[in-house]
Amino acid sequence: MVSSSKNKSIAFIAVILVAAYCHLEFSATKNIRLLESKPLDFPYDNTCPLLCQEYLGNGVHPEEAQRFYANSGAPTVMQKGLSKISTEEQQNIVFVGDSNMRQIYMSIASQPPYNDARLKLRNSSELFFSPKAGKIQMYSWKREWDAMITDDDGQDWLQSCKNREIFAVDTYSLFAPNEHVREWSKLNPVFETVPLGSVDKVIINASMHGVHGQGRREHNLNRLNELLDCMADAREKGEDPGWPQLYYFRTNQLHFKTKDGGFASEKDFGCADYKDSMSNEFIKAEVDMLRGKIPLVGYGLNLDHLGRLHMGGRDCAHWSMPGVPDVFGREIMNEVFLENEGQQATLKV
Repeated sequence: MVSSSKNKSIAFIAVILVAAYCHLEFSATKNIRLLESKPLDFPYDNTCPLLCQEYLGNGVHPEEAQRFYANSGAPTVMQKGLSKISTEEQQNIVFVGDSNMRQIYMSIASQPPYNDARLKLRNSSELFFSPKAGKIQMYSWKREWDAMITDDDGQDWLQSCKNREIFAVDTYSLFAPNEHVREWSKLNPVFETVPLGSVDKVIINASMHGVHGQGRREHNLNRLNELLDCMADAREKGEDPGWPQLYYFRTNQLHFKTKDGGFASEKDFGCADYKDSMSNEFIKAEVDMLRGKIPLVGYGLNLDHLGRLHMGGRDCAHWSMPGVPDVFGREIMNEVFLENEGQQATLKV
């Protein structure tokens, strides 16, 4: 997935795609691919060999979603952010979350992972999508969908914090084949562990799944809260060995036909166009728990009236792309990397 030559593609030298799992088949023999600049009228390049079709233009109103994307200022902000990341001091950026965070990663990285991916920029900065980084998050995914599962040697950030040790992320090596190898092992050369330092950043969300046995959101929030308390204690005592900066990205806005917009039965076909985010129990809970402990990103967005830009049908959680995930990416670039330089673009459809 590549944007125009004036947008995201100029920031990349090579894409290293690992554990890709989408509806497009491609050769697993070339795990390093060059992204060439191409002038395009459409914001995503449909000829890209790495394109994952699952979300692209598959909403009920794809043209409206595309207009939303174009009017949001997201392409310019993300290009500016990626240019900054790829030309300044080398850093590692880890995205931790569920399928909504995956859509954000797809937008920012122009790379279509299913779960677990790695991308290298021209200054050796790297972007990772790692749903289970540091053993903070748990999910109730089907085995074929699941992210990498590490053994006892895998990174546990809470334990590292208690021991006052640096954090690291367990990931695929740059030379791993484009295959979904699920069981991580320190002895398997397909994998490696990348240390994280004080210039690195982790963007995390506890998952939008948390009811009817669909997710482990409460566990994820509690474990993150415990980690933040441990890190704060260490820093107060001057015992931080150089941990990365953690950021919490807002929970996704849902538009199911329920009182609060939360997940509904599949028989409730179609998405409500408007749902008040203030009635979203997930958002209220995470703000109450995490305010003052971690920078909260994306909470200035008002997506209450955009239910029609979801995938439509029975999926009122994921979004058609281009569209809202790009605006989520814009917020991360603005608040984490650009420090809100300039005026924030107006959201309009």
